[in-house]
Amino acid sequence: MKIPSVINFTPTGEGVQSSELIGEGLEATGGVTISFSDCMNYGMTRPPQIQVTGRTVQLGGSDFYFADAPEPAGAYPANGYGVKLSLNGQKLFEDSANIAVTEGGGVIKAKTGSTIEALNGSSLNLNARLSCGSYSPCSRAPDHQTGAFKATIRFQLAYD
Repeated sequence: MKIPSVINFTPTGEGVQSSELIGEGLEATGGVTISFSDCMNYGMTRPPQIQVTGRTVQLGGSDFYFADAPEPAGAYPANGYGVKLSLNGQKLFEDSANIAVTEGGGVIKAKTGSTIEALNGSSLNLNARLSCGSYSPCSRAPDHQTGAFKATIRFQLAYD
């Protein structure tokens, strides 16, 4: 699997206003593309899945968002924000309105009948949104802090 190391929500390098992050928030241009190569079956019978893990937070509602712990005196002080990953309309994977369904992440499931070999040479496009969840304005989030934001998200292909 090949996964981009950075998701850029501001391709022009300009800052983001918190008013853009209320509700559904700001979508990453082009989303996140995961590319698959050298996928071989070796007798695996069940559809593959991708384990997605990272620190998650709830932002005023029941949805989980990926967000690293803020570093108040460090490079990433922002608090009260998170990244929501979703997917729909993909040929080989089931739709998911929010991949982070529990504390710590979730699973991207391949559609029934999909095999590890079917992934070879294909790609998966995820939607990524930066948001302050249901807080409006964003400054209503507990311990709200503006500044640079970071969310470390890990993807691991699993099959058997």
